[in-house]
Amino acid sequence: MVNTRSFAIPVEPLIQGIIEPRGQILPVELFEGGDSYGIWGRDGLYYAKYDLGWSLIAAPLCFLGLVAAQFLPAFTEGYISRTAIMFLNPLLTAGTIALVFYMARQFYPTFLAATVGVVYGLGTIAWYYAKTAFSEPLVTLLLLAAIYALYESNYLVAGIALAVIVLTRQTVILLVLPVLLLASIRIHREKPVSIFKPVVCLLLPLVAGQMSVWSYNAYRFGNPFEYGYRGVGWDTPFLLGLYSLLLSPGNGLLIFLPVLILGITGWFFFIKGTAPEKEWA
Repeated sequence: MVNTRSFAIPVEPLIQGIIEPRGQILPVELFEGGDSYGIWGRDGLYYAKYDLGWSLIAAPLCFLGLVAAQFLPAFTEGYISRTAIMFLNPLLTAGTIALVFYMARQFYPTFLAATVGVVYGLGTIAWYYAKTAFSEPLVTLLLLAAIYALYESNYLVAGIALAVIVLTRQTVILLVLPVLLLASIRIHREKPVSIFKPVVCLLLPLVAGQMSVWSYNAYRFGNPFEYGYRGVGWDTPFLLGLYSLLLSPGNGLLIFLPVLILGITGWFFFIKGTAPEKEWA
């Protein structure tokens, strides 16, 4: 978007298969002459399968990188711009840790709240995603921001956060639904004179974000419900898939989120403990 003023991305037609991270060779026919990051659009150009949110947030950093490249002739323009973009997720992760601390501080002593923040930053997959260009750090920060905004009865901020979430990663709509349920509980407990204002402040940005996603899909592929993702075959044996998702060094949940082990072993003590005096809902 910054370099070419276009949503399309340059791509060289594949002449051989791609080896995915697990070592499996994906045939060139699977990608229809493109690569693994998108598909051809209705106008014959190539579009990324990812949604716009993360790229829109990263665009200013890319622009700053291009400006900085003018004063650093020893480096290529692409290297400087990519380096600038890679600062985004560490900053988002740091912001999320700060928000985790601040939210925990509402209920617990400062030391315990700080411990929760450190554990989140160093004991979960947040550490890994901080060094990538994936959208998960932005989604996580926005999700926590939406929940905290509801706690503060700021439904407009919550709605904007949810709108950017769906604009960033459409599948996270499954996480937006519980937040909407939380919002309905908050509105019911507050008993406002009119529920029209909080409902509109919450839903109007969210609807606008979702309509933007569908419009972007229609622009790229001619179909608002086409997202650019290819079909996935569910042919992995169940036990092998379970091991891979829980214990494998490549993507094991308990490997990348060791804090879950404490969560599992401490669940009994948690449910037997005393609930905090304040309640988010």
